[in-house]
Amino acid sequence: MTQIPIDHAVVRTSIDQCGIENVGVASIRALRNLVEHLKASTGVDFIHMEMGIPGLQTPSIAVEDGIEAFGFLINRFLVFINKTAAYACLQPFYRIS
Repeated sequence: MTQIPIDHAVVRTSIDQCGIENVGVASIRALRNLVEHLKASTGVDFIHMEMGIPGLQTPSIAVEDGIEAFGFLINRFLVFINKTAAYACLQPFYRIS
């Protein structure tokens, strides 16, 4: 598997330890906890760009539009890079068709 800046095994372990079943639908609070856990275990700083109000559910239309927009961007991006490597890197975190 292609390595992302942080070893996939470390990320997977942190996700499991934080109790996150699916990163793609995790709450802002859960993602922040994950990032703090990753920072503590790796020493890597993160830029926080979370949006929303912790504890308030995201409207379904926003989730659906976000998934659609993300898929569009990934498909555009994949035109320029090795698709196999990109899929291997992103598949654990997002449903990519």
